[in-house]
Amino acid sequence: MKKITFLFAILLGVSFSSVAQQNLNLRFGYKIPTETFGKSNYPNVHGFEIGLSKDFKISEKFSFRPGLSYYFQWRTEKLGENYFLWETLYPEINVQKNSRIRNCFHFLEIPFMAAWKIGKFDLEIGPYVSYEFASRFSLAGKKISAEYGSDRFDVGFKGGFGYHLSEKYYIGLSYENGIRNLSKVSYDKSFTHNLSLNFGYKF
Repeated sequence: MKKITFLFAILLGVSFSSVAQQNLNLRFGYKIPTETFGKSNYPNVHGFEIGLSKDFKISEKFSFRPGLSYYFQWRTEKLGENYFLWETLYPEINVQKNSRIRNCFHFLEIPFMAAWKIGKFDLEIGPYVSYEFASRFSLAGKKISAEYGSDRFDVGFKGGFGYHLSEKYYIGLSYENGIRNLSKVSYDKSFTHNLSLNFGYKF
């Protein structure tokens, strides 16, 4: 948790120390992932994001837009009929059928976007790199040590479409698709798929 707080403080520090500069975009997002691990869908995954990007104008309508963002995602699920498997793994925890397992993951992401502004509309597309720097697992409210056996480093492409409510405020949707198989299990595949609803402010 100390690492998470420290990195988040760095991101906010960079954001507010750069307020005086122009063409900066501060963005908050709610992530609605469609993550798929092999043939099994993992529902009930949610997340929030905060990020900062800067427009380097090539022309009035076209800009290069690199950025930095922090986001976390979490998921909760009832154990159900398979609760006895977790009871075997963690006998020290009083596991019941209605007990829940909770997973939380923390990421840093750097996108390199090309952006077009046409009137009040904004379109962006480009590659990204991300890294999962922390994770936390709990079972029946107790912290546990667990690993999904997935790679922490990801690469992919993302695109976004938005509308400028005014010169300062922005609302939009973005989607990212990872191209690396994050699963370390030979018979499984895991790729990132994230859909986000974004709210932005332009300095």
